Amino acid sequence: MRVEPLFVPEMEEVRKALITSLSEDYRESSVEVVDCPDLTTWKLCQKGLGGKGTLVDVGGEPFNHDAFYNKKVKFDISKVCASFNQEKGAVLGAGACCADVIDGHWGELTVTANLADGSNGSVSARVLEDKKCCAEKYDSLLHGGLMNLHVTEGLPGKVLRVRAKARVGEQRSLAQTLRRGLQVFPKAVGLGGTFKVLQGKVKSHVNPDQCALPENYYSVEELKCTKPFLQFYEGKDALGPDLVCISSLWTKDPTDGAMHLRNSGEHTHFFSLSGKSEAGHYHGDDPTAEPSQEIEYEGYFVVASELARVRDAVTERWSDWGEKPTVAVLGAGAMGCLFGGLLAEGGLEVTLIDKWQEHVDNINKDGLKLVGVGGDRSLKVKATTDLKGLGTFDIIIVQCKATDTRSAVEDAKHLFRPDSVAISFQNGLGNEDVIAEVLGGADRVFGGQTLQGANIEGPGVSRIHTNLASYIGEWNGGTSQRCGRIARIFSAAGLPTLEDADMKRKIWMKAIYNCVVSPLSTITNLTHKDIYCRQDSIAVANLIIKEALAVAAAEGMVITEQEGRECLDKVIASKQANKSSMCNDILAKRRSEIDFINGRILALADKHGIDAPLNRTMVFAVKAIESHYTGE
Repeated sequence: MRVEPLFVPEMEEVRKALITSLSEDYRESSVEVVDCPDLTTWKLCQKGLGGKGTLVDVGGEPFNHDAFYNKKVKFDISKVCASFNQEKGAVLGAGACCADVIDGHWGELTVTANLADGSNGSVSARVLEDKKCCAEKYDSLLHGGLMNLHVTEGLPGKVLRVRAKARVGEQRSLAQTLRRGLQVFPKAVGLGGTFKVLQGKVKSHVNPDQCALPENYYSVEELKCTKPFLQFYEGKDALGPDLVCISSLWTKDPTDGAMHLRNSGEHTHFFSLSGKSEAGHYHGDDPTAEPSQEIEYEGYFVVASELARVRDAVTERWSDWGEKPTVAVLGAGAMGCLFGGLLAEGGLEVTLIDKWQEHVDNINKDGLKLVGVGGDRSLKVKATTDLKGLGTFDIIIVQCKATDTRSAVEDAKHLFRPDSVAISFQNGLGNEDVIAEVLGGADRVFGGQTLQGANIEGPGVSRIHTNLASYIGEWNGGTSQRCGRIARIFSAAGLPTLEDADMKRKIWMKAIYNCVVSPLSTITNLTHKDIYCRQDSIAVANLIIKEALAVAAAEGMVITEQEGRECLDKVIASKQANKSSMCNDILAKRRSEIDFINGRILALADKHGIDAPLNRTMVFAVKAIESHYTGE
């Protein structure tokens, strides 16, 4: 499960944006900010749309149409909502029925349910033998392979009342007109709510039963439907009026494609308020309607604060293709053992590579011992100090110190085939560029960001302090099948991993976090949780972050203050009881990575003429401590 924040504009800004878009498509339209009416009069299971709002994309087309999945994948709405802490939410949704619930049939599902009081007014639609639409009450909270939900607390509150009448523009769908209006905002915006067809009829469709579908209508290779298969209702068969539509929409994927959201950016289903056997998937007003039957809508919407992806059917399908990748970990310190150990425990073939002979010998003799989060256990993992004796791997996780990156990858070049990929989860800025230079191209490198915490307790023993998700992404940017597949395989093996389309930005966010936690833990010799419970610690952190953000902006990397604090806030919330790796280096009298963290920020600050006194102080203090054993 993945949750990403959405941009939440001021309601007045949203109102103006929607007015502009509606006026282009309808002869009469208006948008007002009003108190939400009692939506139970529309046969919904909630009073209003107030409270925290989450848009949810569950599963996807491979789960619904691929024969490998479509008879065994189903979801429980209550469990879906609990996964993002909305276990008592009011739920509106559009998606696929669970065939088990409607006697093996396929159908469209319009969800209205309230988990707080157990009410459920959901409606299914299926195609009868005579091609007529059949709508029936749907008492279950189970749904099929795909679904889009809008989950709120169901409370009273302010909403946007939308009215539209008499289409004059090309866009026939009210939902898509609203979505187009929101695209004036540069960041991803989401909207959820309900609207009623007051007059006129709509074009709609229902998914027929499997036995009525064309042969090979779904392409497993392309992961999409390639032949017409839907039963449409339009013209003389158009449905309405007096329909209640449930709609959720988003302007774009906040992860630039890594969440594999529904391509249309919108999903709208409906049921009949007057009790007629009419329900299904809404496309827009009927294109063949007579002028006397011109369309008229009224609806109520709110802006959502976040977008959740629950089981990405695309990446799950990718992970089922081909052999599982072989993995080498170049640098089996605390974090290298965490990554390698979890992946090996999850069934991948892993080889740990490290210079510390006693550490390697203990792992080969007694197993790799992981302790702390996840429980204490001993894992059988191959470990070696002999790089030359190894063959090639599909994935090489580079986890050595930043000071050793170039030499370590140079020595390990023979581990790479042309299609092998390096993933760096290292601290600091510049590691990925060094790896790309050594390997001959950025297309062979993934950037990685992790907030996992671990420390070595002795030869062959790594203590894990948290289980926060990590991110990987193509160093050239964008999404790819290979990256999505690896992220899914890592997650399934027990290392929560998400794909990101802009890893350079993620690396900067982690570097800003490191500028705070690495030197402060080193200077104070305290664990993370012991630092940030002290007076003035957050004030000092904010000053360091502010300087780093100014340097990032000068380098063309625009990161908001909230994003600059994101990693730190996650670590503080996790109450990690470990010291930074920089602190552990100092305690072991090793050279630290300060030059690649605060030192890198300081060098770039000097380049751009930016004053960075706090980062300069961090560099001075850590190097002063190092001088006790380096003599420098």
